[in-house]
Amino acid sequence: MLTNASLQTIAMETGRSKSEVQVALRHLKRRGLVGEDDVGTQVNPIRHVLRPWRRRWPVDAVA
Repeated sequence: MLTNASLQTIAMETGRSKSEVQVALRHLKRRGLVGEDDVGTQVNPIRHVLRPWRRRWPVDAVA
């Protein structure tokens, strides 16, 4: 899933400071829940949100 929101936008929407959002994104990247590469502009970056808990099981494996 891709999302485009600047640090300021995330901070305003969540009621947190910009530095808290930066720390949280660093933590999520370290845990593998947000992609390493940010694309887009500095003002409007596009981040890849990873969902490792969602696995695609083959249809034949479901009993």
